[in-house]
Amino acid sequence: MDWMIDLHHNLLLSEATGRYVVGAAGAATLISAATGLLYWMLAGGTWKSRFTRLIGYHPDQSGFKTTLDLHRVFGLAACGLLAVGSFTGLCVCFPQNTRAVLVWMTGVTISGRGDVRAPRAKSKSAPAGLNGLILSAQRAVPNGTLREIRFPDAGGPIQIRMKLPGDFRSTGNNVVSLDRAAKVTAVDLYAGKPFANRFYQSMMALHDGEWGGPAYRGMYAGAGFASALLTITGVFLWWVPRRGRPGVKN
Repeated sequence: MDWMIDLHHNLLLSEATGRYVVGAAGAATLISAATGLLYWMLAGGTWKSRFTRLIGYHPDQSGFKTTLDLHRVFGLAACGLLAVGSFTGLCVCFPQNTRAVLVWMTGVTISGRGDVRAPRAKSKSAPAGLNGLILSAQRAVPNGTLREIRFPDAGGPIQIRMKLPGDFRSTGNNVVSLDRAAKVTAVDLYAGKPFANRFYQSMMALHDGEWGGPAYRGMYAGAGFASALLTITGVFLWWVPRRGRPGVKN
């Protein structure tokens, strides 16, 4: 599973190179979705005729026309979710740039986790057990429901995600950081943060399909499959007209 995550994040390349390649692909997808929708909207005819062309299949029509119809139908159906996925992916892929733009637009500093301090829980010097970690997190966020515990590979704080009423992420929008002795070192609460902070944190949830439940995730997955079909049909629609042009080899 780790290699699949690395493939999605970095195309199995180094992080410095892979992120830029993935980011460029995301930007291309966003531009393609926006320009494709704009091209369809600016096409001649009435709105009724535009939708009629989407389903105007005839058995005797050419393969090129059928491919064009498929490209239009799947493009119109998936362009919204493809735009959301590519835009949120760019925000996640380039977090420093996203923070800089939000700071420039709002004048609010995008704080990281741990900007809200909590009273330290009493603990022994020896590493605490799992129950001690959970108890400390529940004391820090009394009304929260424990959803996830993340243990660092080495040296970092233990992070416990807590879900409060109204949180849109399935794992909760709030993070309690603790050391190995179950001392709370920081609490990151979503509620009450400025818009810029909430906007930035919502990008990951949207990109991971945590917003909207199974229905949204199902449509999101469908848009992913549609992107492959759009690529194939798009290349076909670009290449076929070129075959008859002078200087283009078949």
